[in-house]
Amino acid sequence: MLLKNLFTVLIVLAGLLNLNAQSTANADDSLPITTGNFEEEYISSGGGYSRVVPPEFKNIDGSPFITNEWVNAIIKLDNNKVYENVTVRVNVYDNKIHFRDAEGTERMMLSKVKEIKIKDEASPHNNAIFISGFTPNKDVFFKVLVDGPKVRLLEKFTARKTDIKVFNGEPKIQFDVDKEVYFYSVSVKNMYKGTKKCAEILDVFGNDKKITDYAFKNGLRCHKREEAIKLVEYYNSY
Repeated sequence: MLLKNLFTVLIVLAGLLNLNAQSTANADDSLPITTGNFEEEYISSGGGYSRVVPPEFKNIDGSPFITNEWVNAIIKLDNNKVYENVTVRVNVYDNKIHFRDAEGTERMMLSKVKEIKIKDEASPHNNAIFISGFTPNKDVFFKVLVDGPKVRLLEKFTARKTDIKVFNGEPKIQFDVDKEVYFYSVSVKNMYKGTKKCAEILDVFGNDKKITDYAFKNGLRCHKREEAIKLVEYYNSY
């Protein structure tokens, strides 16, 4: 009985230690990269593997998109099929890619998208890369802030929907996009949500004391975007 209780305690402790960590999906990167024709497979074919955007996106306040403007992008699916020069909007409420078919109807791609690279000089997100494939929700998109050999810094985009009652009028829907900083360990393949005290997520830095010293000396907080960028760039520099 004593051994059984001890085993239970160890399991609980292990769960607590990993509470802030998220692991990546087991994506098969060994699949060959192929190039698809988005025009033929989606736009001219009646939408391809997609569905018409539901009415809730037609009359809203705020936006469920990373950016409300249409942008040109390169899209990579979960099977490593790549589509170039696609005009899209990235919906971070349903975690879907929107496009317009030959009739001008806005549709959602149902295919699993694992990477989007914005290639649009008119967009503030030009050259930004968004990736998915992390548990528990593998569809959620993260913007790559720092792509380093040891730690990658990511920014999670999540849209919240609020139903708003209007006096003597039709109810409205309000969308707001939240952004949160996450740290991803390249070697361990775990991801940690940014916290105010960097020492609380030292595991992602291999428990390197130089990180806590650097963060303390420079007054860095690991839940703040710009401060986290500075810390990760420093860690990847040596």
